[in-house]
Amino acid sequence: MAACIDTSRTTEPSQISQRPNRSQPDENHYKFANFCRPTFPDHVSTIPFNKNHTKNIHTRKLVDFSFEEEEEADAFWLNMKEEARASEVFAVDIHPGAKIGSGILFDHATGVVVGETAVIGNNVSILHNVTLGGTGKASGDRHPKIGNGVLIGAGTCILGNIKIGDGAKIGAGSVVLKEVPPRTTAVGNPARLVGGRDNPVKLDKIPSFTMDHTSHISEWSDYVI
Repeated sequence: MAACIDTSRTTEPSQISQRPNRSQPDENHYKFANFCRPTFPDHVSTIPFNKNHTKNIHTRKLVDFSFEEEEEADAFWLNMKEEARASEVFAVDIHPGAKIGSGILFDHATGVVVGETAVIGNNVSILHNVTLGGTGKASGDRHPKIGNGVLIGAGTCILGNIKIGDGAKIGAGSVVLKEVPPRTTAVGNPARLVGGRDNPVKLDKIPSFTMDHTSHISEWSDYVI
């Protein structure tokens, strides 16, 4: 998702590196590449962002800042590194511009993509391999708006600036391209409402709390409406 960026800020001519067959800039690039790789110890040693500043970086926070003027810049690059590592390890891509409420459950939390203008309400449960993306045809506000208490099944794609109403349920593997009313269930590709558009079956419980993926689906024919 994200890429590590070379932050070298020196214009000095090349010098002899620690290895005789590698120039100083190449040595810095080599160290920076190692710095961007996921590491499992609590602390990782890194090359300094500034040539006059050497320190250790904790995987969750900056440790022992000595120069205030460098703190803001270093924190920016560290945040980018942490985002890149989290994206690589968990295969999760949540845009920093997305708005996410409280009480969110990312069950398994792998393969999740949340677009820039997406909004997720409170107490929403999202399973793995879910995409809240755009259609590719629009710009600006182009991602889904998920209401409170919604349950989104595994492998679901919700595309476009559409609203999923409060307490709605999206069945696993669905592709949702139109709005889903509150307290209803949508399944299929393209997704359709269980019970039909004119008289959809209403849910009597909040699905994100019950995690019930099967209510009101009694026959295979229910999937074709």
